[in-house]
Amino acid sequence: MIATATAPAPMRPRRRPSRWLPLATAPWTRWSVFAVVALWAVYQDLWRLGEGNVQTDEPAYQQPGWGYLHGDFSENRQHPPTAKYLMGLSQLVFGEGVTSARIAVAVLGLLTGLVLFVWLRRDVGWWTGLLAAALWWLPPHGILDDPSRIDRLALLDGPMVAFGVVAMWCGWRWATGGRWWWVLVAGLAAGLSVTSKEIGVLLVPAFLLLPVLFRRWWALLWGGALFLAGFAATVVVPYLPFGVVSTITEMIAFQRQHAVDGHLVEVAGIITRHSPWWANLWYMWQGTGTVVCTVLGVGVLAALVLRPSRLVLWVALAAVPFVVFFLAVSDVALGEYYIAWVPMVVVLAAIGIGRLGTLRGPTWWRVAGLVVALALVSAAGFSSVRLSIATWTMHPTGIGRLPEVLAQTPREDAFVLAQRQSPSSVAAFVGHDQTRDPAAGPFDLVVIGQDPRYGLDPALPAFAAAHPDLVRVVHLDDVEVLVPDGRLQLTPGGWQVVPR
Repeated sequence: MIATATAPAPMRPRRRPSRWLPLATAPWTRWSVFAVVALWAVYQDLWRLGEGNVQTDEPAYQQPGWGYLHGDFSENRQHPPTAKYLMGLSQLVFGEGVTSARIAVAVLGLLTGLVLFVWLRRDVGWWTGLLAAALWWLPPHGILDDPSRIDRLALLDGPMVAFGVVAMWCGWRWATGGRWWWVLVAGLAAGLSVTSKEIGVLLVPAFLLLPVLFRRWWALLWGGALFLAGFAATVVVPYLPFGVVSTITEMIAFQRQHAVDGHLVEVAGIITRHSPWWANLWYMWQGTGTVVCTVLGVGVLAALVLRPSRLVLWVALAAVPFVVFFLAVSDVALGEYYIAWVPMVVVLAAIGIGRLGTLRGPTWWRVAGLVVALALVSAAGFSSVRLSIATWTMHPTGIGRLPEVLAQTPREDAFVLAQRQSPSSVAAFVGHDQTRDPAAGPFDLVVIGQDPRYGLDPALPAFAAAHPDLVRVVHLDDVEVLVPDGRLQLTPGGWQVVPR
C-alpha cells in the first residue's frame, strides 16, 4: 500500500508589524515623552507663581498658616488646619507671604499627577498613566478666566485633592493584592485630605466599597479597621493644638450657619446667596474651557462604555458623592469647588481615551478609534499650550495692581473704601483697613470695581469728576482708584476732601 502525502495547508501571509510599534514602546521613547510632560508640568505649576492676582480667600489661609507655626491658633478655625500647616512650613522656608504659601500647594499639585501616572501605569498601561498625569498637569483648571490654576493658589482645595488621590491609589493597591500597610497609608492620606478641607470626607465611602468589589469579605473587617486607625490618627493629631472636640464642634456649627446664610456670588449673570444646582458645572466650564470639558466628557463616556473594568466602576462610584453633594445638596458654590471631582474625571477620561486608541475589531473601526483618541489628546494639548502662553505673560491685573497705588500713598496704614468691589479682595492688600461703609471714613483711598454684587455711592465718581484738582483718578485696568489730596469724608453736605 502506497502512502499518499497530504498537501500542506496554505500558509496565511504573516502580518507585517507596524514600523511605529517598536518606536512607541521603546523605553527611551516613553521616558523621553514623560520627561517632556513632567518638565512642562513644572512650568505650568511654578512659573511666575507670585505674579497672578491674589484670590479672595488666599490670605485667609496663608496668614493663619504662618500664625499656627508661631503658636497662634486663633484664626480661621472654621476650616481644618493641615493645608494651612503646610502653607506655614512653606513660608518658613521661602519667607512670609501668599507666594510662599502657594509653593506648598503647587508641589502637591505636581505630586497628584505623579501618583496618577504611577497608579495607572501599573494597573492600566504606560501611556494611559502618562495621559492621566498630563490631563491633570497641563490643561487649565482654574477659577473663571484666571490663568492661575487652582493648584497654583493658596487655597485648601489643592491639598485636599492631592491627599485624596494618594489615598485612592493606596486603597486600590491594597485591594488588588498589596500588603496590609497599603490600606493603613490609605487611611492616613484620607485623614490628611479631610483635615485639609472638610468636604474630603465624601471620599471615605469609596474605601468601604473596595473589598465588596473584590468580594474580600474578611478584608472588609480587618482592612476597614486599619483604614479607620490611620484615618483617626491624621484627623485627631492636627487638631491637638486647638482642642479637638471644641474646634471640630465650632467648625461644624460654622458650616451649618454658612449653609443657611449662603454665599453672595455671581453665577452666569445671576447674583444670589443660594446658587442654582448647576453652578459648579458652570464654574468648571468657565475654569477649564469648552475644549477640555469636551475631551474629558468623551473620555469618561468611552471608559464607561468600552470594556469597563472594576477600576472604572470604583473611580466612578468615588466621584458620585461629590457630584451629588455639590449639585443636589449644597446650594453654596464657589469657583474652586469643582476641583474635588476632577481627579476622578481625569482617571476615567484617560482610561476611556486609551480604550478608544486600542479598539478591537475591523481595521476601519480600530483606525477610527485611534483617530478620535489622537484628536482628543491634540485638543487637550492645544488648550495646554494656550495656558502656557498665558502663564508666560502672567501679571497682576485690576485689583491685583492696588499695591502700585498703595506704595505712593503717604500713609502705610491707608484706610480704603471698597465700592463695587469685594472687600475681601481689597483686604488681601490692606487687611482690616478697609470697609464698604461710606460713613466710616475719612478714607485715604477709594477703590471702585465692576463687581455687581456690591453697591456704589454714585456721588463718589461724580465728586471726583467735578474736582480733578482735589482727587486723582488712577485706572488699574477695569478698577478705578480715587486718590484724594488729603482724605475723603462723607459729610451731611456730601463728599469733601479734608486735610490729613
